[in-house]
Amino acid sequence: MKASHGNTFRATFGAVVLFSLLLQTSAALGADPMSGRTVDILWRAPGRQSIAIQKELAFDGRVTPEGPSQADVRSPALIYVLVGIVSVDLLVKTLMTAYKEVRYGGIVVRRGADGRLEIQNDKRLEGGTILIDQGKAKEVRIFRAGEKPGSGELLEAITPLLR
Repeated sequence: MKASHGNTFRATFGAVVLFSLLLQTSAALGADPMSGRTVDILWRAPGRQSIAIQKELAFDGRVTPEGPSQADVRSPALIYVLVGIVSVDLLVKTLMTAYKEVRYGGIVVRRGADGRLEIQNDKRLEGGTILIDQGKAKEVRIFRAGEKPGSGELLEAITPLLR
C-alpha cells in the first residue's frame, strides 16, 4: 500500500516534534549539548602550567618546546606548545582552572587562521583574566577570576569559535 503525502508529513512532523522535546528535556535536566564534542587546539603554555594542562585535558596530542631548535638540557623551555584534539567539556574545565591560577598575565582564546582554537598567555592582561576574542564583527568577552564566572558562561563565549 502506498503512503499518502499527508501520512508522510505527519510522520516527519512527529519526528521533528519528538526530537525537539528530547532536546528541551535534556537542556532542562542540565545535559550539555556540547558534551562529547571535540575541538582542535594550539595552546602555548608556560612550562610548569603545561604539565597541569596536559593532565587536566588527558592530552594525547603533540607537545613541543617553543624556542631555539637546539635542545638545552641545562634549562627547560619557558613555553610549550600543545597541538591536538581535545574534548570541549574538558577544555572548558581546564580553562576555568588555568585562568584562576595564572597570576602573571591572563589567557587569550581565539580562532586561528587555520581553524584551530588558539590559547595563549598574555602578560599584558591582569592576572586571573581570560579574554575570548570571538573575531570580526563579534564581541570580546572578558572573564575575571574575582567575578567567579561559571563554566556555562565560558562555554557560551567560546561556542562561536567552535563553528
